[in-house]
Amino acid sequence: MDIDTELFHRDCQVSTSDGALSALTVRFFSPVKNPSDTDYLARANISCPFFDKDVYATGEDAPQAFFSLPYIVTSYLIGQRRYGYETYWGERGDLDLADFWTYRST
Repeated sequence: MDIDTELFHRDCQVSTSDGALSALTVRFFSPVKNPSDTDYLARANISCPFFDKDVYATGEDAPQAFFSLPYIVTSYLIGQRRYGYETYWGERGDLDLADFWTYRST
């Protein structure tokens, strides 16, 4: 596999401070061995009409790299609030759930 092999994606919504609503997709790609290191590299792409961003995680093995991505993606999306973007999956505010990816609160 290469770093462009998509494993799965999550379709979300993003709204702007002026009320515009659009689709947002987070795509998770297969971790690969980093050719310049001993670590693995995993990638996620966050895409909507307002921004398009790749985020990366590294790990000593593929699972460590891959399972770091949801936290990194969530942190990025929370940071986008300062620019007026609110991301949610099922309903507004669910990005603040304990586990946004399984849609469960604690």
